[in-house]
Amino acid sequence: MAVCWKGFLSFQFCVTSGVRQGISPSPSVFNVFMNVFIIKLRQLGNGCNVGLCGQFVDRILYADDIIILTASVRGLKKIC
Repeated sequence: MAVCWKGFLSFQFCVTSGVRQGISPSPSVFNVFMNVFIIKLRQLGNGCNVGLCGQFVDRILYADDIIILTASVRGLKKIC
């Protein structure tokens, strides 16, 4: 994996955890993990205020795809 930010790629790193696909408990394990992840991400308070109303957004989720939003590199490092 690598992070792309402003057209630049970070160093590559290995993802050492995840949920195995194709077995019965996978969706449940994934949901539990995602719930804990979302709670911890929100507690960090990183994210961006977007739109005219300044809606706070710290992640965008769709199925098993995740985009984490921060306003700075410092905020992104705080998550790691």
